[in-house]
Amino acid sequence: MRSIWRYSHLSRLWMRHHRALTTSSYRWTAKPSLRQLMKTPITPITPYQVLFAGKSEDGSHLLKSAKYLVKELPVRFSHLIATMQSLPYIAISNSKLKEVLQSYTDSFKKLYRYDSIKDSETALAYSKTLTSILEKYNDELSSLASGFKEANDHLAANQMDQSLDKILKWYLGIKILSEHYVAMHHPKSKYLGIIHTKLQLQDLIVAKSNFAREICDFNYGRCPGIELEGDVNCKFPYIPAPLEYIIFELVKNAFEATVKKHTNSPDNLPDVKIIISNTKDYFYIKISDQGGGMSKENANEAIRYLYTTNKNHNKESVTGQNIFNSVMEVSFTGPAGGPMSGFGFGLPVSRVYAEYLGGSLELHSIPEYGTDVYLKLQHLDGKDCFKI
Repeated sequence: MRSIWRYSHLSRLWMRHHRALTTSSYRWTAKPSLRQLMKTPITPITPYQVLFAGKSEDGSHLLKSAKYLVKELPVRFSHLIATMQSLPYIAISNSKLKEVLQSYTDSFKKLYRYDSIKDSETALAYSKTLTSILEKYNDELSSLASGFKEANDHLAANQMDQSLDKILKWYLGIKILSEHYVAMHHPKSKYLGIIHTKLQLQDLIVAKSNFAREICDFNYGRCPGIELEGDVNCKFPYIPAPLEYIIFELVKNAFEATVKKHTNSPDNLPDVKIIISNTKDYFYIKISDQGGGMSKENANEAIRYLYTTNKNHNKESVTGQNIFNSVMEVSFTGPAGGPMSGFGFGLPVSRVYAEYLGGSLELHSIPEYGTDVYLKLQHLDGKDCFKI
């Protein structure tokens, strides 16, 4: 009943805020240039303003959403490009980062060609353009990770962390808005665009844990189990994809740490414990392992880019691997899809996703025993809901 109430409540909120969506703050007398757009503030929106736009029989919801995106996405791409251009010259001269910057610029040009969306035919063409842009993102992010890894020596302390955080947040906003619009052209049961209207958290956690188990078994020949406790039957509307990425990364790390710690008792591995708590405004997930823990210094470093416990990987090992994966899916296609660790991007990317979604990701570790990871995320209809 609670999930039904949330759904109907969000639908009412959408109707209330619909005017804010279609009447944006743009007041351009002539089409602005890329440089002008870089100085234009974005128009943040809450999930119920766009993600719960719902459906109309005549398809007018697609036109209304497109009218917002055709103005908003070029602005966001311009800020993404500006963030890349603000890197030190010696860093942006890296061949992989130059490729990423050019790809972002090409995407901007594709979207810039659209002046308005006036009919369903143009709306469909716009959706196909967004699809072609989204198809490049995995390769772009892989190159981005590899390029930053190579250029790290030329960046000041914390500069890479700050730059990547900004790039990822711009990327995530563009990705969510674009994926949602494309998904509205291909409706499916239990979804509104990219939002699952009755997401059962336990099912998602079990599915991603099973996926992580396959990879752990492939790499180490064994894997601990999981124990689920707390509000295991909670259901609510949410965007599954970024949550799937985070859960997979956290459980994968817990499995690996446990296996490596208990080499003397490979047939008696302690379970990874996962606790769920659901409140009105937030939901929480705690993942606890007995994987040996780490020092406070290493725990702080673990959520920064390039930190890794696997010292066998060199800089070249990142090439060809999708470090960030797609925000809409974990890209490993099977147990041989990639090694368990060594890239140093999984936890910081998870942290950025959590922060973007109005929450947080924290590590608390007891050396020689284990680590607790606390994930806090905001409900889409929570008080002071996050903005995209």
